[in-house]
Amino acid sequence: MSQVKNERIVVITRVFNAPRSRVFAAWTEAEHLARWFGPKRFTVPSCETDPRPGGAFRVCMRSPEGRDFWVRGVFRQFVAPERGSVFLQSLTLGFTQIAVSFSINLLIVLFGAALAAWFAQHRLWLVVQRYVMGFVLGALAVRLALEPRRAA
Repeated sequence: MSQVKNERIVVITRVFNAPRSRVFAAWTEAEHLARWFGPKRFTVPSCETDPRPGGAFRVCMRSPEGRDFWVRGVFRQFVAPERGSVFLQSLTLGFTQIAVSFSINLLIVLFGAALAAWFAQHRLWLVVQRYVMGFVLGALAVRLALEPRRAA
């Protein structure tokens, strides 16, 4: 039986009658975020955003009683509106990877006989490759053996 992580996922959906770039700025620029973020009657005395992949955001919401509530997070993925959608970028990247791998594999198939003949004439390269790959695989095995185990 597989274990399910106890993750909390929040999805916010709302349609705004505003240009996409303006809504985007309201969520990513600290000066805009500080004006509207949080419940009614709360203030935002501190707001920092670093809108880039891996960048952090920190927002302090202060209640009318003076109690601070911090919201922190990381932008795992970040695509500005003028750069298009994440979906289209993913498709473009996927098709690019497919085209590159197809081209490389086609070249290997077309020149496979010539490569085999070259390696037959230059046997030293096969010996060098065997030792290099043995070293790489041995180093990987040592790293895996020394790596601390993580609970599933």
